[in-house]
Amino acid sequence: RRDCVDDQEEFDNLIESMSLLQFYPDQVRDIMRVSVSCMHALNLTFTAPSEDESDLDDANPHLQKFLSLMGLERKDLHDTICFYEILIAGRDKQRRNQSKANAEKGMEAFIKSIYNAMFTYLVDTINQRISIQSSKSSEQSASIGILDIFGFESFQTNSLEQLMINYCNEAMQQLFNAVVFKSMKEEYDREGIDSSFISFPDNQDALDAIDNKGTSVLSILNDMSFAPGTNDEKFVSNLYQRMDPKSTRFIANPLHQGKRMFVINHYAGPVEYSTEKWIEKNKDEVPRAMVKLLESSSNSFVKMLALILEVEGDPNGSLNSSLSSSISRKRNQKTVAKQFSSQLTKLRTKIGDTTPYFVRCIKPNQQLTPDNYCHKVVLDQLKSLGVMEAVRVSRSGFSKSYTHEEFTRRYQVLLPGKVRAASDREGASKKCKIIVNESLSMMSTNISKEEREKGIQLGSNKVFLRQQLSDSLDRLRNKVIINATVAIQTGSRVWLARNELFRRRIEFHSKKIQAQVRRNIAARRS
Repeated sequence: RRDCVDDQEEFDNLIESMSLLQFYPDQVRDIMRVSVSCMHALNLTFTAPSEDESDLDDANPHLQKFLSLMGLERKDLHDTICFYEILIAGRDKQRRNQSKANAEKGMEAFIKSIYNAMFTYLVDTINQRISIQSSKSSEQSASIGILDIFGFESFQTNSLEQLMINYCNEAMQQLFNAVVFKSMKEEYDREGIDSSFISFPDNQDALDAIDNKGTSVLSILNDMSFAPGTNDEKFVSNLYQRMDPKSTRFIANPLHQGKRMFVINHYAGPVEYSTEKWIEKNKDEVPRAMVKLLESSSNSFVKMLALILEVEGDPNGSLNSSLSSSISRKRNQKTVAKQFSSQLTKLRTKIGDTTPYFVRCIKPNQQLTPDNYCHKVVLDQLKSLGVMEAVRVSRSGFSKSYTHEEFTRRYQVLLPGKVRAASDREGASKKCKIIVNESLSMMSTNISKEEREKGIQLGSNKVFLRQQLSDSLDRLRNKVIINATVAIQTGSRVWLARNELFRRRIEFHSKKIQAQVRRNIAARRS
C-alpha cells in the first residue's frame, strides 16, 4: 500500500474498537459475515440465455459463498434478480424476464441496500453504546462530538453525489462564517468597538440555488423524480426553465445545455455537474422483492437487515426505538435528496446548539509519502477546504488587533518624542490615542476619510485595525525604521571613514617623522 498502512494491524484495531464498544462476538461475526458476502456479491456474474433473459452464472465460485454467508437459496436469488413483476389492470401480477444488463444493475442495487442497512444498524448500535443517560430525565447531558466530512469535490465528471457533498461543505462553510462573525462580534462588543459597518461574506445564495423550496436544483429534482414518464432529459429541461437565468450561482449557458450540464459557483470555485442518471439515483428505491429475499434468509441478522429496509408496515418491535424511528424516517422520505437535506438540516441545528471548533486537514502530496511537499496539491486543498475563504472572512473585519502595550511598543517609533512625553502614569491607553490621532494625519490621501475614521479603533483593552489601515501603518513604521536605519548606517560609515582618514594621516606623518629621524642619524654618522 502507498500509505504504508498494515492491513492486519488495522483489522486488529477494528476488532478491539468493536470490543470496547461492547459489540458481542456474535454481532461481530454477523457483521463480518455480511461484509464479506457483499464483496463476494460484487464478483457475481450473469449469463444471457437470450437478449431479454438472464441467469446466475453457476460456474462463478463466488455464488455459493455468497448464498452460504447470507443464508439464501439459489432459486430465491435467481427469481428476485433475474425477474420482475408488473401489475396488469391494477390486480393481476405477471412475472417477466430481466435482461442481463438490468440483472447486473439489480444486483448492484441489492448489494447497496444490504450495505446501507448494515450501516444504519452500526450507527444506531454505536450511538446506544456511547450515549449517557442523565440521572434526571429533564437534565440534558453534556457531550463532545466529532464531525468528519468529505472535503470539497471537483472532478472531471461530477454527478449528484458530488453536488450533495459540496452542498454539505457549502453549509459547513456558512456555519464557519457565522461562528467567526459571532466570535468577532462578541469581542468587538466587549471592547466597545463599532462594527455595524462591517459586512461579512455570505453564501446563502449558493445554498438557495442548491436546495430551496420552489426553484432550486434539488427541489426541482424531487418534484420531477416521481412525475409520470420522467427521465433525465425532462428533468434537466425543467431545470433550465425554472432556475433564475440571472443567478450568479447557477449557470447554464448554451454549451452546458447541449451537454445537459450546469455549473454551481461554490465558495471554493465553480463546479460543472452532469445530470446523467440523476432521476434514477434520486429515487434509489429498494424493491419489495429484495426485502422479501432477505426476510427468507436463515440468518437472523440478515432478517433484521430486511426489517431496516422495510418500506411498508411498522417495525415488529424487535429493534430498539431509536432504530425504529430511523426506519420510520426513511419510510417518509421518498428521495435521496430529501433524506440528505433533512439530515443536513438536523446536523446544522445540532451544531448550532454547540460550541464548534474547526480543524482543517491537508495532505502534502497525493502519493501519501513523507518528506514530499507538493505546492499545487496543498494550494488546491487550501481553496477547497475553505481556508482561503476563511482568510477573506477574517480580512472583512478588523484583521489585526493589539493590546495597548503591544500597539505602543510596535508603533511608538512613529512619534517617539510625543510618546515619551506622555507620563507612564497616563498609561498605554493615552499613548495609543496619541499614536492613533497623529498617525491618521500622516497616512496617504488615497485612503478615504471614512476608512480612516472606522479602519482603526481604540477599544478598552485593544486597538483594532482593518487590513488597509494596518498596511498603511506598517508602511509608515517601515519607512521610519528604514530612515532611522539609513541614518545609523550613514553615521556609522562617517565615523568609520573619519577613523580611517585619521589612521592614514597618523600613518603618513609617522612615516615623515621616521624619515626625518633617519636622515638626522645618517648625517651625524657621516
